[in-house]
Amino acid sequence: MSVPKPTCLINAYMPTNAAQSLDEYKECLDIIFNIKSKYDQSHNIILCGDLNGTLISTRNNKHDISLKQFTSDNGLKPTRDIQSKPTYFHTDGKATSQIDYILSNNDILLSTSIYCQDPVNTSTHVPVKACTNVYLEIKKNSKSKANSVAYKLIWEEMDKDIYINEIDKHLQYLPSDETTVDDKIKCVMGILHKATKLAVPSRIIKLNGPKRKASPDVKRLIGISKNKHRLWNDAGRPRDDHPLFKDKKEAKRNLRKQQRKETALEKEQFIQKLEENPNDQIFHQLIRRNRSETSKSDTEFSKDGRGRSYIQKRTNKRCKIIKEIAKASTDTEVTITKEDIRKAINQLNAKKAADEYDLASEHLKHSGESLHEILQETFNQILLEEKVPSTFKTGTVSPILKKGKAFYEVENYRGITVTSVIGKVFEYIILDKANLMKSGQSPLQFGFTQGLSPNMAALILSEACSEITGKQTIFVTTLDTVKRHLML
Repeated sequence: MSVPKPTCLINAYMPTNAAQSLDEYKECLDIIFNIKSKYDQSHNIILCGDLNGTLISTRNNKHDISLKQFTSDNGLKPTRDIQSKPTYFHTDGKATSQIDYILSNNDILLSTSIYCQDPVNTSTHVPVKACTNVYLEIKKNSKSKANSVAYKLIWEEMDKDIYINEIDKHLQYLPSDETTVDDKIKCVMGILHKATKLAVPSRIIKLNGPKRKASPDVKRLIGISKNKHRLWNDAGRPRDDHPLFKDKKEAKRNLRKQQRKETALEKEQFIQKLEENPNDQIFHQLIRRNRSETSKSDTEFSKDGRGRSYIQKRTNKRCKIIKEIAKASTDTEVTITKEDIRKAINQLNAKKAADEYDLASEHLKHSGESLHEILQETFNQILLEEKVPSTFKTGTVSPILKKGKAFYEVENYRGITVTSVIGKVFEYIILDKANLMKSGQSPLQFGFTQGLSPNMAALILSEACSEITGKQTIFVTTLDTVKRHLML
């Protein structure tokens, strides 16, 4: 933030008021206090969210008392213009309360607005908006508008001659050998995008607005809800047992019910389709569904108290092992040929998810000899300079829940990373030339080995079981690759 004193924004969703909820509520307040104490001297503090407690003096349940004491002790307060306007409306239409707040420890909040109920808002809460005197330096994001509308490339209808000619035309003006490999890779990416725009047709698959399209039934119920809400509003917003209030409430309930029903049905149909026909195309569709908004994230996951330092320690140990293998190799001269490029590109699978630079395997599969020459030159430069391009080091990670596992446990997710498609070509070439089977891999390793699968391990185990008698005992030890790397 481009202000002398930055702002720390704490977004909280506090526990609901229940019989044994006070201890949990106070624990959440302690967490907020620790965050506030850490940044209090250097930052402006803003606390916002569903606090499940009110600051209105007329109500004093156990949550209210704790919240009022906490905000008083820490100097957190809302603007005066909110008064006692409710932010929460119970479904029975009788109970309302003010439990959603935007609070600050100084005068950076100028005003607060609490929205009215809306016929399309199926939540029991209404939005709360605050204006501040904090000014942010808006950085223009070139991807923001491009990402608002998503397109699917129809490679089957491409004009291959135009595509190759456009690539050849622009590659003639590629910078000289003095250019870094990073700049060369980025130039190649730009050329591929330009050629694709001219030669490959596309169709829109996502428009601006809500991510989930409204079905005809939902649109019909939205219209009914708006109509009932307008009648109720024109009559002075009556409550309790008034027929107009009951009609409005019933219309909104039907809308919410239909939305949840369609969401659950869509998810169930997709999972069923994945289980019945688990092909690569559906699997990559699952990755795209779970893909994060941003291509890169600085989020740090910590498990059992082991954070970034633990991951760094493991990474350094693996790098040391790789260097030892490299030093032991006698074949130090590695040269990449155009035939290596062609062979690696042919190994790429079609119809897969695009990488974070919006390039898919089809971009390379339909290119011509000119691109192969540039990639050959660039890859040999990488080997000569011993410097990996930054575009090869990042990827889009999608967490996939393991089948039958609890969603709230971190270890029950499997990370699927979609890396640079050009980087994959380079990796395929290096793996082929390194011939890692000669560096000590066990012949009994069936997973992650070309031409083998875990089914072959099951065959060996079945044969062993068939050879023993009923009185004999067989001991089997299986080692997962994740556990093996933890040992390293």
